[in-house]
Amino acid sequence: MNFDTVLNLRTESAGQRGVVILQFVPQQAIGTQQLTLSTAPATAAAMEVGARYNWTAVKVEPGDGGTGGASTAMSFAATLNQRTESASQAGVATLQFLPEASIGAPQLTMTVPLAVSSPLEVGSTYRFEAVKVEEPTDQAQAPVGPVEEAG
Repeated sequence: MNFDTVLNLRTESAGQRGVVILQFVPQQAIGTQQLTLSTAPATAAAMEVGARYNWTAVKVEPGDGGTGGASTAMSFAATLNQRTESASQAGVATLQFLPEASIGAPQLTMTVPLAVSSPLEVGSTYRFEAVKVEEPTDQAQAPVGPVEEAG
Protein backbone atom coordinates (compact mmCIF):
# COMPACT_ATOMS: atom_id res chain seq x y z
CA MET A 1 0.00 0.00 0.00
CA ASN A 2 1.38 3.41 -0.95
CA PHE A 3 -0.48 6.74 -0.77
CA ASP A 4 0.02 10.46 -0.10
CA THR A 5 -1.80 12.47 2.56
CA VAL A 6 -1.67 15.95 4.07
CA LEU A 7 -1.72 16.33 7.86
CA ASN A 8 -4.93 18.35 8.24
CA LEU A 9 -5.59 18.40 11.99
CA ARG A 10 -3.60 17.71 15.17
CA THR A 11 -5.60 17.41 18.40
CA GLU A 12 -4.43 17.06 21.99
CA SER A 13 -6.91 17.25 24.85
CA ALA A 14 -6.80 17.19 28.64
CA GLY A 15 -9.36 14.39 28.59
CA GLN A 16 -6.94 12.10 26.75
CA ARG A 17 -3.55 12.94 28.20
CA GLY A 18 -0.69 11.20 26.43
CA VAL A 19 -2.62 10.77 23.18
CA VAL A 20 -2.32 12.92 20.07
CA ILE A 21 -4.94 12.49 17.35
CA LEU A 22 -3.71 13.19 13.82
CA GLN A 23 -6.19 13.51 10.95
CA PHE A 24 -4.87 13.23 7.42
CA VAL A 25 -6.71 14.04 4.20
CA PRO A 26 -5.86 12.24 0.97
CA GLN A 27 -4.23 13.72 -2.10
CA GLN A 28 -6.76 11.73 -4.18
CA ALA A 29 -10.20 12.55 -2.77
CA ILE A 30 -12.37 9.48 -2.14
CA GLY A 31 -15.28 11.38 -0.64
CA THR A 32 -14.29 10.89 2.99
CA GLN A 33 -11.53 11.66 5.45
CA GLN A 34 -8.91 9.03 4.76
CA LEU A 35 -6.82 8.43 7.83
CA THR A 36 -7.09 9.12 11.56
CA LEU A 37 -4.23 8.15 13.85
CA SER A 38 -4.13 8.20 17.66
CA THR A 39 -0.58 8.02 18.90
CA ALA A 40 1.81 9.02 21.67
CA PRO A 41 3.13 12.62 21.67
CA ALA A 42 6.71 11.44 21.08
CA THR A 43 5.64 9.53 17.96
CA ALA A 44 3.69 12.52 16.63
CA ALA A 45 6.40 15.08 17.40
CA ALA A 46 7.93 15.11 13.90
CA MET A 47 4.59 15.44 12.10
CA GLU A 48 3.82 18.97 10.85
CA VAL A 49 0.29 20.26 10.15
CA GLY A 50 -0.03 21.18 6.47
CA ALA A 51 2.88 18.98 5.40
CA ARG A 52 2.44 16.21 2.84
CA TYR A 53 3.47 12.66 3.71
CA ASN A 54 3.96 9.57 1.58
CA TRP A 55 2.79 6.44 3.42
CA THR A 56 3.83 2.89 2.73
CA ALA A 57 2.56 -0.23 4.46
CA VAL A 58 4.18 -3.62 4.07
CA LYS A 59 3.15 -6.92 5.59
CA VAL A 60 5.39 -8.03 8.45
CA GLU A 61 6.08 -11.75 8.61
CA PRO A 62 6.56 -13.26 12.10
CA GLY A 63 10.14 -12.73 13.24
CA ASP A 64 10.80 -9.79 10.91
CA GLY A 65 12.41 -6.78 12.55
CA GLY A 66 13.07 -3.52 10.81
CA THR A 67 12.80 0.15 11.60
CA GLY A 68 12.38 3.25 9.51
CA GLY A 69 15.16 4.97 7.63
CA ALA A 70 16.71 8.32 8.49
CA SER A 71 14.12 10.28 6.49
CA THR A 72 11.12 8.50 8.04
CA ALA A 73 8.94 10.89 10.05
CA MET A 74 6.91 8.08 11.63
CA SER A 75 7.19 4.31 11.68
CA PHE A 76 5.07 1.78 13.56
CA ALA A 77 3.58 -1.69 13.24
CA ALA A 78 -0.14 -2.38 13.58
CA THR A 79 -2.40 -5.37 13.06
CA LEU A 80 -5.43 -5.15 10.77
CA ASN A 81 -8.21 -5.79 13.28
CA GLN A 82 -11.33 -5.02 11.28
CA ARG A 83 -12.40 -4.32 7.69
CA THR A 84 -15.85 -2.78 7.15
CA GLU A 85 -17.66 -2.40 3.84
CA SER A 86 -21.04 -0.70 3.76
CA ALA A 87 -23.75 -0.23 1.13
CA SER A 88 -23.99 3.42 2.17
CA GLN A 89 -20.32 3.92 1.22
CA ALA A 90 -20.05 1.85 -1.93
CA GLY A 91 -16.56 1.43 -3.33
CA VAL A 92 -14.64 2.05 -0.10
CA ALA A 93 -13.64 0.01 2.94
CA THR A 94 -12.88 1.26 6.45
CA LEU A 95 -9.87 -0.44 8.01
CA GLN A 96 -9.11 -0.43 11.74
CA PHE A 97 -5.58 -1.28 12.83
CA LEU A 98 -4.47 -1.98 16.40
CA PRO A 99 -0.92 -1.04 17.42
CA GLU A 100 1.69 -3.39 18.85
CA ALA A 101 2.10 -0.93 21.74
CA SER A 102 -1.39 0.00 22.96
CA ILE A 103 -2.14 3.57 24.08
CA GLY A 104 -5.68 2.75 25.16
CA ALA A 105 -7.37 3.69 21.89
CA PRO A 106 -7.60 2.15 18.43
CA GLN A 107 -4.51 3.59 16.82
CA LEU A 108 -5.32 3.83 13.16
CA THR A 109 -8.52 4.03 11.14
CA MET A 110 -8.46 4.62 7.41
CA THR A 111 -10.99 4.68 4.62
CA VAL A 112 -9.61 3.53 1.28
CA PRO A 113 -10.90 2.39 -2.11
CA LEU A 114 -11.76 -1.33 -2.22
CA ALA A 115 -8.91 -2.01 -4.66
CA VAL A 116 -6.42 -0.75 -2.06
CA SER A 117 -7.92 -2.76 0.80
CA SER A 118 -8.41 -6.06 -1.02
CA PRO A 119 -4.82 -7.38 -0.68
CA LEU A 120 -4.77 -6.66 3.07
CA GLU A 121 -5.51 -9.60 5.35
CA VAL A 122 -7.43 -9.23 8.63
CA GLY A 123 -5.21 -10.49 11.46
CA SER A 124 -1.95 -9.69 9.65
CA THR A 125 0.54 -7.10 10.90
CA TYR A 126 1.76 -4.25 8.70
CA ARG A 127 4.62 -1.78 9.15
CA PHE A 128 3.53 1.76 8.34
CA GLU A 129 6.09 4.40 7.44
CA ALA A 130 5.40 8.06 6.73
CA VAL A 131 8.01 10.09 4.89
CA LYS A 132 7.63 13.85 4.58
CA VAL A 133 7.43 14.97 0.96
CA GLU A 134 9.52 18.09 0.52
CA GLU A 135 7.68 20.59 -1.64
CA PRO A 136 9.90 22.38 -4.17
CA THR A 137 10.46 26.03 -3.37
CA ASP A 138 10.20 28.80 -5.95
CA GLN A 139 13.93 29.48 -5.74
CA ALA A 140 14.80 25.84 -6.49
CA GLN A 141 12.79 25.67 -9.70
CA ALA A 142 14.57 26.09 -13.00
CA PRO A 143 13.71 29.23 -14.94
CA VAL A 144 10.98 28.71 -17.50
CA GLY A 145 11.94 29.78 -20.97
CA PRO A 146 13.13 28.58 -24.36
CA VAL A 147 15.57 25.69 -24.23
CA GLU A 148 18.81 26.43 -26.08
CA GLU A 149 20.20 23.55 -28.08
CA ALA A 150 23.94 23.00 -28.17
CA GLY A 151 25.13 22.94 -31.72
